[in-house]
Amino acid sequence: TGFKLKLMISSKSAQSEIKCFHCGLSVENDNLQLDNHHFCCDGCKTVYLILKDHQLCDYYSIDSNPGINNKSNKSNDFSFLLEDDIRLPLLDFFDDSYEKITLFIPNIHCTSCIWLLENFNRINNGVLESRVDFPKRQLSILYKKEKTNLKIISDQLANINYAPSY
Repeated sequence: TGFKLKLMISSKSAQSEIKCFHCGLSVENDNLQLDNHHFCCDGCKTVYLILKDHQLCDYYSIDSNPGINNKSNKSNDFSFLLEDDIRLPLLDFFDDSYEKITLFIPNIHCTSCIWLLENFNRINNGVLESRVDFPKRQLSILYKKEKTNLKIISDQLANINYAPSY
């Protein structure tokens, strides 16, 4: 009977486990709540807020818990992208008004990623077009230099857990 009781208790606790609304991991600290959603960390909560602020919460209807947890993500400094001698060789195209680049985004893993990244212009209004090559985990971005730059784009991608790898 002790075994049955243990089994019933563990079964009951598994059923009541709270999952992060963004990434689906177990929530250890029930204090991270917003809009009746639970989050496992401030990173997931922050990404949710960014998506909400830009009317991109449709992202969550594509897959349940499509997000990537960023607890282990390192801090990125993309200041080097402000230097022409570093940035220009990375570009696919540039002129006086526009720049286009293809970025390697290692965290692309599902249809929700594709949807979010192809709607990146709703987060950064300087982005004119963004296209994902899913098998290569690449994101091509065309942007207007007057409105944004590669550092800002990279920072914003990192903020939503899609930091480009240079």
